[in-house]
Amino acid sequence: MKLIPILFTVSTLLFMGCHAKKETAKQSDDLVLQDVQNEETLPPPPPPPPIPLENTGGVFTIVENMPEFPGGQQASDSFIYTNFIIPAEAREVGAEGRIYIEFIVDTTGTMTDIKILKDGVGFGCGEEALKVFKLMAATYKWTPGEQRNKKVAVRYRYPITIKAEDYDPKTRKNTKYHTN
Repeated sequence: MKLIPILFTVSTLLFMGCHAKKETAKQSDDLVLQDVQNEETLPPPPPPPPIPLENTGGVFTIVENMPEFPGGQQASDSFIYTNFIIPAEAREVGAEGRIYIEFIVDTTGTMTDIKILKDGVGFGCGEEALKVFKLMAATYKWTPGEQRNKKVAVRYRYPITIKAEDYDPKTRKNTKYHTN
């Protein structure tokens, strides 16, 4: 008989606990619903401030206005292929491929840090291309690149395609750009 009052007390406590949990869950759901309704009325946060150009410090690879050789792409190609003399061995074996030259056009338009990024031809063609780009740097200034209306230094990669058949066997100069 002592067991019945204990069972009654335990069941009453469980019932009250479950009822209290339901009430707490309902109140929690109401609070979440109120939070969601309040969030819908709040304006979105402002965008983050732009990064100041002075803090980027360094050399860009892509900018709004890329550097440009005087006269544009066609003029730079003409300068390169007019001054590039294919090494004799490359011409004899019919070498073909692509050379990538990398350099920086600084804020004054001067070419600096000129180097061979990849020589996909060999036979001294990369060194000849490097010589031509150093001649270009000594002869011309580029229009510098711009980002947010400010002149910035830009790293530039220039591909040169070499086909031995485009070069005269005697002069080793490119026949597409040489008329004499």
